[in-house]
Amino acid sequence: MNRILSVTVQKRQVYLGAFLVFLGVLAPLVFNVGNFKINELLHSSIVEMDTGKLILAAFKLVILNSIRALPHYLGAFIIAESVTVALWGRDLNWLRGLFAILIIPVVYRLIYYVHGFNYDLGVPAFIALMSILLIENLNYSNISIVKKSFIFVLMLFGVQWMDVIPGLSRFGFGRGEVSADIKLIASFIQADEVLNFAGVTFLVVFTINAFLINKILSDEQRLIFTIERNKEIEKGLEEVRIKALQSRTSQEMQSLVHDLKTPLTSIQALASVSEMMTEDSRLKIYMGKIVDSVDNMNHMVSEILYENTKGMVSVDELFEYVFSQIVSNGCKNKIKFENSTSGMHIYANKIRLSRAIINIINNSFDAIDEETGRILVSVNEEKDYIYIVIEDNGVGIPEQNIGKVLELGYSTKSSTGLGLSFAKSVIENHGGKFDFISDTEHGTAITVVLPGGEGYEQSESTVN
Repeated sequence: MNRILSVTVQKRQVYLGAFLVFLGVLAPLVFNVGNFKINELLHSSIVEMDTGKLILAAFKLVILNSIRALPHYLGAFIIAESVTVALWGRDLNWLRGLFAILIIPVVYRLIYYVHGFNYDLGVPAFIALMSILLIENLNYSNISIVKKSFIFVLMLFGVQWMDVIPGLSRFGFGRGEVSADIKLIASFIQADEVLNFAGVTFLVVFTINAFLINKILSDEQRLIFTIERNKEIEKGLEEVRIKALQSRTSQEMQSLVHDLKTPLTSIQALASVSEMMTEDSRLKIYMGKIVDSVDNMNHMVSEILYENTKGMVSVDELFEYVFSQIVSNGCKNKIKFENSTSGMHIYANKIRLSRAIINIINNSFDAIDEETGRILVSVNEEKDYIYIVIEDNGVGIPEQNIGKVLELGYSTKSSTGLGLSFAKSVIENHGGKFDFISDTEHGTAITVVLPGGEGYEQSESTVN
């Protein structure tokens, strides 16, 4: 059940954002009007009535303001990106933008305490904050933070030009001391139109580029979403294909095995009749053995045909059958078998459970080295449960594939990928539990826990 409210914080991003905010607070020590020689340019533009120097002073001021604002705005944006708030399982992206908006006034107050002057929290600052809120609300969840930050940087450079456009003064732009001086000098030397044109040009160029980048990222987001959705569809189709293959194989096998019952019935009937008709005692014994063997064969056929057909099987009998099936593939001499159970029984479909264990052992055999490889199969009892552990010193499973090995159809070889998936399904059908650990240095250990013991009867008990 989902929690009503959940908050996730990415600490590394918080630390990075806090570091950038810290740089933003210290930035005026290095980047200031004096270092950029803006006042000298303004004085020269008045003395020489030089519009070019005024434009250069305005350009330097915009660069200065952008450089000083970039760290703490970007830091606030990154901190906001690090926090995910979900209500009833739904992300509240607008809260992240609101969080960033609340950070900036705090930073401005810190700058005042440290340096003794105020940054103007005017209309350009408000637009920059709204840009953060908009980017967060667009929810580019699959886009890297670097790309998203690039949109904001372009917007920040663009809106800074609004402070030096004389035509926008009436709307509250450019209330800072140096910005006001630039516009006053522009009026004095009759350079208002030139400054308006330059400011609007840069504003439009940077803003349009920000929107173009936003459009590109929006298309990238949709493309990533489409690719992921197609992968899910392909995965679903593959699962359907595997299930269809399983179903067809099962049907063919059941039809084939069912056909075996007809000659078996004939053999059993003829052997029984021969046993009754003959007077030869040795022949009677042989015929009795034939009848018993056919009975066993019929039982095995029933277990293959019907997966829920189960009976009491001793652990010794189960593994005797398992090892009789793998003796021909060169695997048995790599196996060390340890059985500490004493007369324990399992209520099981012997054929299917044996096949599941064989699949696990075959997987281990495929993973080990031909010279140094080993497989340890140990069986232990604890209370009313039987623990079967199959360990190998093979290549192990890479970490990125751990979650895939039990998926239907997954295989590292050119096969159907039904091995471990089938084994897990059979174990769980027997009320058991299937678990494994693996790494590329030590190999793989698979643990199978099955209900059993002297007091275990035909029930629906399961391992919890």
